[in-house]
Amino acid sequence: MNQDNSYNIEFLSDEAKIAKILLKKQVLGGNDALEFNLAIQKCKEQNVSAIIADLCEVEVINSTGLGMLVGTMSTLRNSDISFVLVNVPEKVKYLLEVTHLHKVLRIFNNIEEAISTVK
Repeated sequence: MNQDNSYNIEFLSDEAKIAKILLKKQVLGGNDALEFNLAIQKCKEQNVSAIIADLCEVEVINSTGLGMLVGTMSTLRNSDISFVLVNVPEKVKYLLEVTHLHKVLRIFNNIEEAISTVK
């Protein structure tokens, strides 16, 4: 698998089993969604209790990308795994508010805030 196409997964806490996935600059679905789902699956195989999606590098997200996040949240909820977003850029926050997804997705200002909540 090409490193440019795969997601960076970092396991933040051994005892709480929290993983962080750094999202790419463009979240557009398609092949990107397949790679993201593979990263989510790797986290599930490690029996994580929570996955933090770090959006600090996201510059562009479309409706398919938003659907990818909502679908992930739904899938993980069925597996009793928390899914939260952190470091959401203002442009993306605005889009989440306009689409009312900020009421569905759990959003935190930073990783530390998210970790203290999902533990």
